[in-house]
Amino acid sequence: MNRLCLASRPAASLLIARQGSSAANRMAIRRFTEDINPSRLFIGGLSWGTDENKLKEAFEGFGEVRHVRVVVNRETGRSRGFGFVTFQSPEDAAAAAEAMHDKELDGRRLSVSYARNTPREGGFRQRPVEGKEEESM
Repeated sequence: MNRLCLASRPAASLLIARQGSSAANRMAIRRFTEDINPSRLFIGGLSWGTDENKLKEAFEGFGEVRHVRVVVNRETGRSRGFGFVTFQSPEDAAAAAEAMHDKELDGRRLSVSYARNTPREGGFRQRPVEGKEEESM
């Protein structure tokens, strides 16, 4: 699978040129690139012992790091094995993604990709109770 540098929107036009310029392809690529934050990286494959300081040290050589977060289990406080690194510029993030993907940190091979912009849904969502049908209006 080819890794695509999405540090800038022209990368999407390059992908369109490679795959053809049908309307469906252009729409799919536009949706894909709009869901990507070019300054924020998803880091998978972290060791349980990797904390935010270690992760920042590993990535700050590529540019100014604005924010680092290692996602932890609420109950145990132990790392869930992934985190996020946000850079000041998309170019720094692109350089870090290219250099650190498949590299080792704390004995584990990292998987580095661009983080998606997912909407945060907070609160409680009530799920239908099995065996109960919804009342019709």
